[in-house]
Amino acid sequence: MAIHHIAGPVIIQGGGPLAGWGFGIVIVVVAVVWGIVYNVRRK
Repeated sequence: MAIHHIAGPVIIQGGGPLAGWGFGIVIVVVAVVWGIVYNVRRK
């Protein structure tokens, strides 16, 4: 859950230099979680 604590404030800042980086992390996390759930449901 540490990633959410890091990415959350970054996205809230919006105009910050790390805004795109934080948003990228969220996309990666969602993709990984979705992939895990998808693989589990296939079994």
